[in-house]
Amino acid sequence: DQFSSIPHFHQSPKGNILAISGVPLDMHGSLKQTLLSVVSQDYQKAAKSLSALDGAFAAAFWDNVHHKLVIVTDFLGSQPLYKFTDNESVLWTTDLKGITSSGLLDLEIDPTGWGAFLSLGYYVGNRTALKKVEIIEPGSITIYDPAKRATSIQSYWKWDEPKRDIKLEDVDTGRLIDQLDQHVKSSLEHNQQSALLLSGGFDSRLILCVLRRAGIEPKIAICEHPDEGNNADGRYALQVARQFKLGAELIRPEESFYSSDDYVNYLIMNEVTTPSLSLFIARLAAHFKPGMQAIWEGVGPGNSLYPCTQTAGGFENYIQFTFPKRDSIIWRAAASVFAPSLVEQMYEGVKECLDQEGTKYPDDEYGVRYFIMLSRVRNRAAANPFKVYANTVLPFTPGLSKDFLNYVISIPFHLKYNLAVYLKIFRDHFPEAMKVPWCSGGILIKPNGKMHPIHRLYMYIAQLGLLESIKKYPLAESVARRLGKQPQIGKENSLVCQTIALVNPGHSDLNADGIRRLQSEFSASDPVTRSARALLFYWQIWRWIMDGQLTMPRHYNTTSWSSIFGAG
Repeated sequence: DQFSSIPHFHQSPKGNILAISGVPLDMHGSLKQTLLSVVSQDYQKAAKSLSALDGAFAAAFWDNVHHKLVIVTDFLGSQPLYKFTDNESVLWTTDLKGITSSGLLDLEIDPTGWGAFLSLGYYVGNRTALKKVEIIEPGSITIYDPAKRATSIQSYWKWDEPKRDIKLEDVDTGRLIDQLDQHVKSSLEHNQQSALLLSGGFDSRLILCVLRRAGIEPKIAICEHPDEGNNADGRYALQVARQFKLGAELIRPEESFYSSDDYVNYLIMNEVTTPSLSLFIARLAAHFKPGMQAIWEGVGPGNSLYPCTQTAGGFENYIQFTFPKRDSIIWRAAASVFAPSLVEQMYEGVKECLDQEGTKYPDDEYGVRYFIMLSRVRNRAAANPFKVYANTVLPFTPGLSKDFLNYVISIPFHLKYNLAVYLKIFRDHFPEAMKVPWCSGGILIKPNGKMHPIHRLYMYIAQLGLLESIKKYPLAESVARRLGKQPQIGKENSLVCQTIALVNPGHSDLNADGIRRLQSEFSASDPVTRSARALLFYWQIWRWIMDGQLTMPRHYNTTSWSSIFGAG
């Protein structure tokens, strides 16, 4: 909160305490006045007031008169908050390592959490990588009575009924722009100095247009993306900045980033909650400077207006599309890293968890979208702005409000997946921003909204859930990689090598024979070996972070980690 004009800690004369983590927003009034009022209320009124806020935040309120603790999470659970309980203690923390540092539990992996991490790239539901620790429910109010050791939890928010029969012409784009405009104005109560991460995609261009509509011209930062589409992402972003006569700072990530100190710092901040070797967005954190103070990043978050991670239909189609089969590369890699019984627990645990989560929602495109928002988006997409970037700057994410998300999610999938809604927004309100093509997820889109034929073919293959099958054919896999959709997992680098060399093959989590082979052999052409070494790297780094061997000093960008791995 160092760059927010809103105090995040309050104490009343009665001894009440209010502590906030994240970037809460009051879309209907002054946040500063709301929080000053909350700290003088009793726990029931405080819970009601806090649950009316938007944005990404977690709030803890202590009622010193009634001796009750209230924990409130934002409606989508974007601001991480973790919980651990045993017979004598209850802990709530914004970082997993906050729980492991307590000494109240052993450092044991959660098989289901790790199974989801390696196969899906995100935790499912409330599971985490740490056994006996869960992520607090989104949109929830927890009331804790320490005298009775009693906890009650209630949800304060739910999705609106979907608009199943709505047509494109019925989508109220004016309503969406007004909501984004209000979100921008509410964010400015925290800080009026900000930077925009401008890419070649839709989200950042929309944010730029909304900011200019509100009379704001932020600093522009553009990160070049040479590995995808001949840097189309960066080139289009620069064209947009020049079109609106805005200066831009160009960020050129180092090729050696994934073996650098900056990447280790990223892993510490991220706590290895998502696979990040070769993940382009991981490079950005090293370029955020305190002078930026606040950054505008994403809409939603999680591509809410363009659901590129979803398939048509219900859960069966979605699981077939996203969850790797038992004989896939990633599960074969897991078998060479982890003990056989643990791998089985991982696989069966994720399957069971996906089935359980699926029963919470309708078995249709809307149910899948709710699941994606409350699992993939809050556990993966939200990790970068709210776990990582927030260490340096205030993350502003327009659209992270109940009214905006409810309306967007209710719009049928086919109107968003084919970009019809996004293009309608630009045609209706910002036609001047359509002169430059888009690059979104490696897919090139012309100003008229048309895709290249090869990209349309790729989207069709993805919809059929056949991406896994094309790996059998080298030419098809090569084309998929060129389209930016099949990055090689665990690209080898010196950091990975040094870390793997220090792994103890005798650890109970591991397959000792498999680890020794990985430590002595490496084949760049073998995708199973590459994936296995990446998994082993994540596991070891995660343990070092959780047990406190890897910690990040305040001025982390000036510290070298090379001594941790030995000279050289």
